[in-house]
Amino acid sequence: MPRGRHAGLVSQLQRASLSIPANIAEGASRGSDKDFANFLQIAAASTTEVEYHLEFAADARIISRAEFEARRPALEELRRMLVGFAKYLRNQSRS
Repeated sequence: MPRGRHAGLVSQLQRASLSIPANIAEGASRGSDKDFANFLQIAAASTTEVEYHLEFAADARIISRAEFEARRPALEELRRMLVGFAKYLRNQSRS
């Protein structure tokens, strides 16, 4: 993604992207499955934020629509995995 006049967007995209693995790591260090599941949900929400920023960039013609569409499936899959793992952990903690 080009920098310069889009530095704010790039910064937001980097922040949201980095928060995904950071929340997974922080959640994994917590003492309970319930806490871990909460951090996984936060990480999943960050995938939605990344997707939004990329879609905005495509709409603003900062990146191509094809570039955005090429990245969308990976974000959707990651979000599904994070939500599924969080759900699994919550169910485990209830048992």
